[in-house]
Amino acid sequence: DDDCDGTADEDLGQITCGRGACQRSVPACMSGSVGACTPGSPLSQNDATCDGVDDDCDGLIDEDCVPCVHVSPSGSDGTGDGSQGAPYRTIAAAIGDAAMRTAAGNPHQVCVAGGLTCFDRFTYDETGLTMANGVSVLGSFESNGWTRCSVLTTTIRSSDSPVVTVPATVTVPTVLDGFVIDRPTVTDVVGIEVAGAQGIVLSRLVIPSSDPTTTSVGIDVHSGGDAVVTRSRIYGGRGSTYTVGVRAKGARVTITGNCSGFDGQGRCDTGCNTNLNLGIRGGNLPFQASAESYAVLLDDAPGSVVQSSALCGNTGEEGAGLRIRGDATGVVARGLRIDAWGGRVANHGVWAEGCGGAAPWIVDNTRIAAYSRSTTSAANGVYAAGDCHPVIDSNLLIRGGADVLTAGDVSGVYCGPDAGGVASQCVILDNLRIEGSNSAAPRSAAAVRCIDGGCSRIERNVLDGVQGQAVYGLVLKGTGAFVDANTIHPGCGANSATGILADDAFARIQNNYVAGSECNVVPVLSGSFYGIDVKLRPGGNELDVHSNVVDPRGRNQFCDSIAVNLEDAGGGGKTILRNNVLLAGECRGVAAAIRESGPGADPRVVENNFFDTDEYTPTALYVDEGSNNLTTADAVNQLMDVAASGNLAGDPQFVNFPQDVHLRMRSLCVDAGTPTGAPAHDFEGDPRDARPDIGVDER
Repeated sequence: DDDCDGTADEDLGQITCGRGACQRSVPACMSGSVGACTPGSPLSQNDATCDGVDDDCDGLIDEDCVPCVHVSPSGSDGTGDGSQGAPYRTIAAAIGDAAMRTAAGNPHQVCVAGGLTCFDRFTYDETGLTMANGVSVLGSFESNGWTRCSVLTTTIRSSDSPVVTVPATVTVPTVLDGFVIDRPTVTDVVGIEVAGAQGIVLSRLVIPSSDPTTTSVGIDVHSGGDAVVTRSRIYGGRGSTYTVGVRAKGARVTITGNCSGFDGQGRCDTGCNTNLNLGIRGGNLPFQASAESYAVLLDDAPGSVVQSSALCGNTGEEGAGLRIRGDATGVVARGLRIDAWGGRVANHGVWAEGCGGAAPWIVDNTRIAAYSRSTTSAANGVYAAGDCHPVIDSNLLIRGGADVLTAGDVSGVYCGPDAGGVASQCVILDNLRIEGSNSAAPRSAAAVRCIDGGCSRIERNVLDGVQGQAVYGLVLKGTGAFVDANTIHPGCGANSATGILADDAFARIQNNYVAGSECNVVPVLSGSFYGIDVKLRPGGNELDVHSNVVDPRGRNQFCDSIAVNLEDAGGGGKTILRNNVLLAGECRGVAAAIRESGPGADPRVVENNFFDTDEYTPTALYVDEGSNNLTTADAVNQLMDVAASGNLAGDPQFVNFPQDVHLRMRSLCVDAGTPTGAPAHDFEGDPRDARPDIGVDER
């Protein structure tokens, strides 16, 4: 109950899945977990009953009962009447006829054939094609028996842009389904323009890449329009300044089901990186430069939903799989697979910045990944900045990455300030895995970066830096984020691996398992492996570290492994360490639970911590002033320049370290913590008692 009104999660609305009669809705959050939505069963195998319902759940309403005005390559606008035996030759003529019949109270739709059989293909040259209110246009029929083909056999081509216009006069459900949309070679090109129309459904469409042009958009929804885009393959194209697959500007879109494969929960689990897979792409050629390139752009698009779809590619200077800006109230991104690659300056899976203080919900996605292909590009799975505060919730995988050696900083999730200094207060909850990098290429990789006030809450996630030159599980720079009950892996850094980097942070870090560096490749011979690296700077910011288990590991090399490393940057005496289990790691250089880098790196409080001497053999429990090795808990408790007391050393008696850090019944950590500042719960949500245990577990 974040707003303390007595009701939990009431503002998250509902999740909707399925089409037509199969559509179902469930609460978006049930008992603290994301709701599972399962579509219903079709009412019939076809839609022959004129009941205003999509009985067969194919996205079309009454298509098997409403009469057709027919179009075929052998038809004639002069002598045709729209019947099966006398079809029209152009789609425009058929729409005009169907619109008059519909307006007279006799609803009709337009059925367009590609030829006599489903092996025939035909391209209709239709300059200025405009949809009519309530007149659905269905392509890919065969004209021998007028049944639908399973493949697309009909193409609409135009010498002008847009190829198809859906005007504001369309106000009742109207469908465009079963076509290839062939864009012309003009300066600014759009495939389908929805100019204020309501209730338009764009389904089973292919919009191929455009020829080189200035701006290129697949589907453009604007001026208050409301459109559904489903079961389609859409390319942004090859605009030199601007390329977008689907753009909603001052409008609302529902983008759903644009994917070739789904998992058991209805999430898209198949990418759109082949010419046969459904999905929405931004710039699609590796060496085609656009200033901006997005698969989906939501620009002042409140209430929009992007779900169960594959979003791919961007080859612009700046780009993203999903870009969110302007009013983003109620925006949801769910069940997506996003693979963003190729941006040379900024390249993100989801880019949320400047969205009017809204909190778009990025939830339950299969994969959100970005890859840098430039030494100057920033690549982040999710990038949030400015007055935009996404809730990043229950995703299966979020990953940054780089394909170029010495690429810049990459992150699974980045939350920080915009150019005006306003930082995103993003919330990161219950994500199954957030990774820093897919390769060892970047100079720096972090699972999560919270910069200059960025991030509000980071809870119950698995964070892993994975690979890079310097890797981090979590970076906290100048932020007061609340960090609770995460499992944090530094990853395998060529030069260094750090679980948490706290640089001038005033964060609260509690109940986390910092699980040590993991190297599945040949480890470095030297370097630093830190559980928590605290950079103490002037200004008064103080880090509060309570009830964690911190293991730097280090892989038996000539390196330093420190659970808590305190670095003097002119701000000593600004750290609280209470009720933590601290391990020294297994490096052969300095292996210590706590190290002060020098006289100016004193913490303020060191109370009731447990120094584990069983798993590794430390060179010191505590390195005082950078050189004085303290080897007993009593020596630590006698420090004169630190408020130190109640610290213990020995075997914490974990159930099965490192896989299981629950405490055995007879552990010395049980009831040995201080209640001062203790969290109300442990890492599993169990309540702490008046005599809390040391570490993440409360027995």
